Amino acid sequence: MAAGEEVSIEQRVPGPDTGWPWLLDRAPFLVACAMLIVLVATYASFREGVFSLDELNQDTAAAMTLILAATGQTIVLLRGGIDLSIGGMISLGTVLAATRFGEDSLTTIVYAALIVGLGSLVGVVNGVLITVLRLQPFLVTLATFKLRLASGRTLRLLVLVQAHAARPRHSRDGVERALGLPFGRLAAWH
Repeated sequence: MAAGEEVSIEQRVPGPDTGWPWLLDRAPFLVACAMLIVLVATYASFREGVFSLDELNQDTAAAMTLILAATGQTIVLLRGGIDLSIGGMISLGTVLAATRFGEDSLTTIVYAALIVGLGSLVGVVNGVLITVLRLQPFLVTLATFKLRLASGRTLRLLVLVQAHAARPRHSRDGVERALGLPFGRLAAWH
C-alpha cells in the first residue's frame, strides 16, 4: 500500500470471518468472562436470594475495600512503582474504624477524617523516604507495611483486653471469654 492511499474500513476492522486468530486474540478476556459466569452460577446455587437488592448491597459493601485498594495499587503499578504498605494501612484503618465508629455521628466523622489523614501522612512519609532519601521503594513500603500491620494488631489486642476486663472472669463452663469467644483462642488469633 502506497503512502497516502486511503484504507477502507473493511481492511481495518476484523469481521466475523477472521476465524481463530480473532478468537485467540481475545482468549484471556473470554476465559475471564467464562470463569466469572461459572463462579456466579456456583455461588447462586448455594444460597437463595443471591441477586436480591439487599444481598447485592452487602456484597458490594464487603468488596469495596478491596476494589479501592486494587484501584490504588493499579495506579501505582502503571506508574512503574510498587506499594506493599497498603495492606497494613487497611488493617490499621479498619481497626480504628471498628473500635471508634458508632458512638455518635460527630465522633464517626472525626475518626473518618483522622483515618484518611493518617493514610495521607503515611503516603507522604513513604514518598519522602523514596524520593528524597532515594531508598528502594520495595523496602520502604515493606517496612511501613510491617509497622502499620503491627500497630493494627496491637490495637486489636488492646480492644480484646478491654473487652476481657469488662466481662466476668468465668462463664458457666469455667472458660474465660471475651466477646463471647474463648479469650485464649482470640488472643492466639492475633
